[in-house]
Amino acid sequence: MRRKLVFAALSAALALALCGAVCACGSEPQHLAHAYGEWTVTEPTCTEAGSRTRACTHEGCTATETQVLPALGHDFDSGTVTVEATCTEGGTRTRTCRRCGTTKTAELAPLGHDWVEGRTISAATCTEAGRAEHTCSRCDVTEEYDSAALGHDWNVKRLSNPTCTAAGSEQRTCNRCTESETVTLEALGHSWNAGEVVTEADCTHEGLLRRTCTRGCGATDEVVTEALGHDLEEDFTIDTPATFEHAGEKSRHCARGCGFKAESTVIPQLNDNTPIVYEFRLLRNNGEKLNASASITVYESDGVTVAATGAPADFAGGVFTAELRPRTYTVRVTDLPAGYSAEESYTVEALSPVCPVYLTAHLLEGQAPSGTRYRVGSVMYDFTIPASETNLNKEIKLSEVLATKKMVFLNFWYTTCTYCIQEFPYLQASYTENRADVEVLAIDPIDASMGDICAFMNNLGLTFPAMKDSAKLREMFGVTSYPTSFVIDGEGVVCAVLEGASEKATFDYYFEKYTAESGRNDIAASLRDVALPAESGDSGRKTNAEVIR
Repeated sequence: MRRKLVFAALSAALALALCGAVCACGSEPQHLAHAYGEWTVTEPTCTEAGSRTRACTHEGCTATETQVLPALGHDFDSGTVTVEATCTEGGTRTRTCRRCGTTKTAELAPLGHDWVEGRTISAATCTEAGRAEHTCSRCDVTEEYDSAALGHDWNVKRLSNPTCTAAGSEQRTCNRCTESETVTLEALGHSWNAGEVVTEADCTHEGLLRRTCTRGCGATDEVVTEALGHDLEEDFTIDTPATFEHAGEKSRHCARGCGFKAESTVIPQLNDNTPIVYEFRLLRNNGEKLNASASITVYESDGVTVAATGAPADFAGGVFTAELRPRTYTVRVTDLPAGYSAEESYTVEALSPVCPVYLTAHLLEGQAPSGTRYRVGSVMYDFTIPASETNLNKEIKLSEVLATKKMVFLNFWYTTCTYCIQEFPYLQASYTENRADVEVLAIDPIDASMGDICAFMNNLGLTFPAMKDSAKLREMFGVTSYPTSFVIDGEGVVCAVLEGASEKATFDYYFEKYTAESGRNDIAASLRDVALPAESGDSGRKTNAEVIR
């Protein structure tokens, strides 16, 4: 018995010591947690917070835990009207808390009079106000008020119609009071058409445009158009090539062909052992640069790589630059965008800072993948447009058109577009002059019927094919405004975008540019050095097409 009492005493002492180590919150190690009992609650009221407390049940531990219970807040009912509002005085509504009986009062606004029309004291006329009274349906108050003058009820008779320059007139007689007056109608003013060019503006000279009034009065008007200003080409043109005997010169030329040059720059004289910066340009067969991602590698004759891009790299302006000595090099281009190809490898005589890298494009086969978006430089997928009345009920396939034409002009428009109507006569005139080499396809993406489209084309005398956008081309081209046009060359490449109304000079420029015959030799001649003069003696230099090795 004594052993059991001693064991119980030791167990209790151990438990107390361990509990005290934890509950006293200052001793280590901590092995036990508080064992809290039931909550003792002080309930909250509407305005005062309550609480709940619980104590640790370990013997000898005095720890407690207390939590605050927020005040409940009043729970007011919808209330009772204690003072009714009248037409002119407000009332009150009393609301009572469902828990504690506290009340609060809200003001009710006056109702205002509910007028009912009464008798007419004096009738209103066309020009004089009348007098009447009305009575409130709630409080029987009666009040007089003014009724507005009726105003004249005119019967109008046109005496003369206004013209562009002369006023018109009309006779007005009131149906109520027989008063009459004669009113002058302002002259309409001329409504000028888009006009025709009398003198084309150029880079430095103003132009002249003659407009005709569309109202048929025969009036004409001449408008001076601003000089265009020079349009400098992005690239430099070699005016005088550098040779081993003298320096050269290059400048930026005006793209309009007026002969203006700017930013003349000296090209250093060539030296056998002095490297110069060469430009390897990705060129289409028509001479345009391709701003694209591709890989280019330049080799010497022994196969050693002397310059290379990443695989692939974006060409800044379609140009890869490398510092090289004057030599003959082999160039290989890979990783071109879809639809483009280049010769597997070819030789470049690097006597000129500008070395053309020729590319060929071809229409992509199959249906354009979902999400296709065309931009300048993109090679198009072939597409077919269903037959329409404006094209003799024959379907149009892009590849078949480009088999006989040098370019396609894709125009997005709609029948009520003011700017489309404005540019169509100019587009028709250029099309008539170039239809042997150019096809215009006018696509209406709006919900007009083919009957409406045909009537529109006939009214304006337009002879190029027009159709609805059944091929969803608008989405692939990202068209958001009208008119918007796209130039597609003979290889199926998107070459230019025209947004907004254009004049005939613009259409003529693009039609001429993308139908002109230009071979690689012509392009190379405009970019590269001329042949070196033949030399005698043992200078170590070669002549003409040969290059120093």
